[in-house]
Amino acid sequence: MKQLTALALLIVLATLLLGGAALAWWGWHSLDSSLLLFGSRLC
Repeated sequence: MKQLTALALLIVLATLLLGGAALAWWGWHSLDSSLLLFGSRLC
């Protein structure tokens, strides 16, 4: 039972990591221009 719990936790962690990476990549590409605009306003 302990192994099953560890495996489930590992799967959840891997999914969160992949999901977070995919979200960050998508967000970076979609918000790139607005981030540049925001950065130029700050400076």
